[in-house]
Amino acid sequence: MRKLNCKVQYSIYERGEFSYIGPRTFEESIELINNFPWEKERYELFIGLDGPSVTIESNNGCYLKIGVDYNAKFILYYLDNNNNIYCQVGEHISDFESTIQNFFNDEIQISSLNKYRDFLIAKKKYFVTKIFQFNISVKQILKIMLFPVVLTSFVLVTSFVEENKPGLFLFFILICSFFTPHWILFLNYLFFSKNLRLNISRGNNTFSFGTKKQTLSYSKDNIKAIISFNNQTYKNPWGDFYSYHIELKSGEILKFTNLMIGFEKMRYKFPHHIIRDKHKFFPLIKNETKEVLAK
Repeated sequence: MRKLNCKVQYSIYERGEFSYIGPRTFEESIELINNFPWEKERYELFIGLDGPSVTIESNNGCYLKIGVDYNAKFILYYLDNNNNIYCQVGEHISDFESTIQNFFNDEIQISSLNKYRDFLIAKKKYFVTKIFQFNISVKQILKIMLFPVVLTSFVLVTSFVEENKPGLFLFFILICSFFTPHWILFLNYLFFSKNLRLNISRGNNTFSFGTKKQTLSYSKDNIKAIISFNNQTYKNPWGDFYSYHIELKSGEILKFTNLMIGFEKMRYKFPHHIIRDKHKFFPLIKNETKEVLAK
């Protein structure tokens, strides 16, 4: 009997995050859909392609997603090979069984569905399973170091072009001195983070952390404290640098920086934990594998 990949997305999950992924028959898929806690998940009031749902993937790259809709109804989304989304609204899950059966038989009837009105471009990202791996991010580097690099480069180039070279060159020296803390922190974070890997999503209660060669799995339930270190002085020039310490109940401390994952995204990954912000004048990160965190 034919099986298609089927997976579940809860309201707390982020885009592209799924669980219970595996091949299922039509009957097994219907059972998974019927056993999904629709009323509990509907209570979260999250409606849309990112909402609680069950997704089925065909062998030809098409997707079927059943989710919650307004007014206690349900909605079925169908993504075809041409990146078009169609939908069907029903009062009950059973209203979609014939459409799901047709999907398993590659006999989906577009005429029975409505075109989904939207302005989305990357539509497939709402259906495809995403890998949530974090290492050194070019985006994070640009966010932190773009202004220092651009300003320093501009002053340097100008000092060689303009006639008043001594004055501009002195200004260049002053700019370099001003941004010296940035470069120290950046190089410290860069060398510390270069081999690190973090795999974490919002809804999954486990995450992995380690190096390119080896990562270990951890449970969010075993976290004792999460602390974010940075200079919190108002308008501090290097206030964009953050180092994170995750202290486990075993005493082990996992350390990484915002060259890998931004501050807001870090908070988003731990919905059931409070991340303590701790002021540190110059938040260098040390290579010790274990240290006692100040309370």
